[in-house]
Amino acid sequence: MPLLEAAYELPASGVAGFPWDWVDGNTTSGQNVVAASGFHGTPVFGTQVNGQLRFADADAAQTGVLNAFFWCNVAHDFFYLLGFREVDGNYQTVDKLTKGRPGDPMTVSVFSTPSTNFGNVQAVQDGLPPDMLLAQHPTTGRQAALDAEVVLHEYTHAVTERLAAGRLSWNVAAKPQGRAMAEGLSDFFALSILEHLGAPTSPRRAFGVWVANDAVHGLRRVPYDAQFAATFADLGGFKDEHDAGQVWAMTLFRSAEALGQLVGDAERGVRMTWQLVLDSLKVLAAGHSGPSFLDARDALLSAANPPPKKPEFSGLSAPVLAQSIRAVFSRMGMGPGATSKGAAFKGVQADFS
Repeated sequence: MPLLEAAYELPASGVAGFPWDWVDGNTTSGQNVVAASGFHGTPVFGTQVNGQLRFADADAAQTGVLNAFFWCNVAHDFFYLLGFREVDGNYQTVDKLTKGRPGDPMTVSVFSTPSTNFGNVQAVQDGLPPDMLLAQHPTTGRQAALDAEVVLHEYTHAVTERLAAGRLSWNVAAKPQGRAMAEGLSDFFALSILEHLGAPTSPRRAFGVWVANDAVHGLRRVPYDAQFAATFADLGGFKDEHDAGQVWAMTLFRSAEALGQLVGDAERGVRMTWQLVLDSLKVLAAGHSGPSFLDARDALLSAANPPPKKPEFSGLSAPVLAQSIRAVFSRMGMGPGATSKGAAFKGVQADFS
């Protein structure tokens, strides 16, 4: 099912023919995604019924493949609408605008075995297919491919790599703050996309609730709620990039909230934040040590000046937009006087002014 037939409004992309069909033939393989059981294994076959492709007889293992295939296609179309296109090295079998390298749809392999690394993605140069690997959670036994949050989280990692590193490079998140920021970005997009689509548990403030079988914390140390207390000042106390990444994710959640208050529309605030974050990744100055939180702060402010030429930003001036965003960064300890020694966790100096 292309995104056009989903139960939510599709903004204009400005590209003829978009969105393209998700399937070629009668399997979980198409323009944007190739999903299969096992490593580069067998896709799921469907049956044509009255002109529609149905996967009614899928077994438990195949259901994971189908779910991952569906949500990766949603992610492709979502990020395409935001501006992750062929020239940026997006993931497509055929580059419709002939401005990138074809032959790199998202390749998803679903395993029916437990793994400590139950969700990960490896993105490489434009023209080479990235590998998303999904397996069962080692403790709960739940299949990560059945958790839309995990699938969207991993897809966002691939987007971050291509946008921040450039389509002919990869591994931009090699240093601690870069890795943490990538985790935070993926949590933010996964949760906010599903909340925006009207998921039953909206608002979503805990990541990986289903796969972790933990309704309070999910896969993270704490939920993204009003009690979240960590800031940039706490980075030196973190060792795990997922824990540290929560600081960046919370910065984005609070930015969306602040922008929603600015325009009097919470959903519009989320859409504005999506656009600013994606645009900021295109101008992120990673430096020799990889991007720091402060590099990403500056990139986001740069993306807001001038405001994007999108309906969500209509009537907003650059100073007003920047003031709202800067207030959030100051609240999170990333005010104008904050400093960081490269992209390590140690040696950061917060500024709450």
